Amino acid sequence: MAYILDFVRIGFNIESKKRQMTAHNLAKSYLLNNSFDQDGMLDCSKVVVSAGTMMGATDPAVLMDDVGFHVTWDTEVYGEQERKSDQVMLLAYLPGTTYQNIITSGAKRKVGNETLAMHTSCHGKTFHIWIAFIAEDRQSISDSQYLGAHRFGTSD
Repeated sequence: MAYILDFVRIGFNIESKKRQMTAHNLAKSYLLNNSFDQDGMLDCSKVVVSAGTMMGATDPAVLMDDVGFHVTWDTEVYGEQERKSDQVMLLAYLPGTTYQNIITSGAKRKVGNETLAMHTSCHGKTFHIWIAFIAEDRQSISDSQYLGAHRFGTSD
């Protein structure tokens, strides 16, 4: 959790204020209570890096090339709460290291894509990727969605 703290502080900021906890403590509590399999191994698909009530990404996908990971989503917006100006948040984390690549004020929802540019030294390494959306005014956020493990520089 410490390696992705910058992302988690934003991702759990709103919910932590409601519960009168720090974002780090709330995220860690969720992680410990929900993110391990029955053998005690961390299951990244259960890890949540942001918590909120805003609509998440619809049909998110990860594409890749030599530049990095390209994350796409459906640009249709449903309901009054979900505005086209919401911004994407992305996290790519390399397990067992301190390496992370984050975007906390990315493309607007209406754009439909954002790129996590990766350093060439990351070629061949497998990253776990999450997506979330945050309101332009930072007053609401979506739950994060796990987009899977993706190996940079090779076909998945």
